[in-house]
Amino acid sequence: DDLMAELEELEQEELDEKLLDVGPISDNLPSVPTTEPVAGKRVPAAAKEEDDELKELEMWAS
Repeated sequence: DDLMAELEELEQEELDEKLLDVGPISDNLPSVPTTEPVAGKRVPAAAKEEDDELKELEMWAS
């Protein structure tokens, strides 16, 4: 039991070392956008048809 506990402790120490060794940190980050984002497109026709069908179904159900 003592040997197993010691083995587990050594394995945990080895794992801790691996987790703490993250390597070099890169400072190469993408540049920040300088323009305003483009507005999204209108709702596609299929989505509008689904909305119309949903309204029709709601009217039928009430």
